[in-house]
Amino acid sequence: MHELLNNIRETGHAAPYSHSNGDRGSAKEFVTPVEPSGCELHAILDTLRGLEGTSREAVLATVVQVTGSVYRRPGARMLLLRDGSRVGCIAGPHVEAEIIQHAWWLTEAGTPVVRNYGAASILLERVGSPELSRLSAFLNHHRSAGTPAVVATVVDLGNVQSARVGDRLLLDESWARTGALVGSPMEAQVLTHASAALREKKSRFARLGGAAVFVEWIGPPLSVIVIGGGRDAGPLVQLGRQLGWAVNLTEASVGADALNGLTIDSNTAVVLMTHNYSVDSRLLPRVVERRPFYLGILGPRSRAEKLFAETGVNPGPNICAPAGLDIGGETPEAIAVSIAAEIQAKSCHRSGGPLKRRRGEIHAPTAEKGLAAEEAEQLGSRLSLAH
Repeated sequence: MHELLNNIRETGHAAPYSHSNGDRGSAKEFVTPVEPSGCELHAILDTLRGLEGTSREAVLATVVQVTGSVYRRPGARMLLLRDGSRVGCIAGPHVEAEIIQHAWWLTEAGTPVVRNYGAASILLERVGSPELSRLSAFLNHHRSAGTPAVVATVVDLGNVQSARVGDRLLLDESWARTGALVGSPMEAQVLTHASAALREKKSRFARLGGAAVFVEWIGPPLSVIVIGGGRDAGPLVQLGRQLGWAVNLTEASVGADALNGLTIDSNTAVVLMTHNYSVDSRLLPRVVERRPFYLGILGPRSRAEKLFAETGVNPGPNICAPAGLDIGGETPEAIAVSIAAEIQAKSCHRSGGPLKRRRGEIHAPTAEKGLAAEEAEQLGSRLSLAH
């Protein structure tokens, strides 16, 4: 069991096993390891880190504004390398082909530019510029710390003379800030929107007189804790990591001690896959008191109802038992899809129903904001105190 659990932790897979001689636990085949995270941004950051100290050229393309129906939303990124390889995706294949065709000569001078491709505005930047290097270091730091951050990028100057397209203000929870906009005449206005994005956990497109700034909230990876260790846990761990989640797999055989050292709060999803009623009955009250936004329990409804009755737990809307959406899944892989889809829906405050029944737009538009007078006044007071 320990060998199996370690394999799932390291690769996201439960290794294939042989039925010969009744030995269901012996791994017989090589399993290709999975990337530690399927998050598009993290994959780009890893590639950028690999380019450091080399002469290899690259262009970073970022969606900064959309005005209609498009494939990707603001904040989507794609890294283009000279050899034709790409990391990430920002549009359909025809639009991406056009962007790739233009990206190199548009950024030949080393100056960031914004160009419209259909309904999307794309920021193009050559890798290696001081501002982009600062952004990469900043995001890597917050990736390691698991904390949110805000990236505010100038995408249109209008009649502003004190900044350049691509200049940024980088803000974190401690109110620490860096970037080319720090100390500039635009700092106070941009900081108002950056702090609001940090507070609301939402990106926005800010219009500051003639200038425009894309203010992007970048949250930490979704934290998912799977308590189990059986072979059905592997596909869920693997799928979660492919979605860019921070998945922690812990063994259920240690009982209530399985929670020791784990951070479970309103930003955490927990899935009980122990297949052990007595372990679940000990774990359930301890998990519930920590109030995860999602708690999924494997097993039939009758088992869950018995658990609730015996433990005195009142199943709130965050508790899903049986865990998963009703897609008819029976195999471990299909069950993983069902549970992962439910977690995704809960994290985005969606119902998990068919999109054809959704009223309104599939994706909520990025809010466009101006600088409110009262916000500016509050910020001025806070800046005075900070300095």
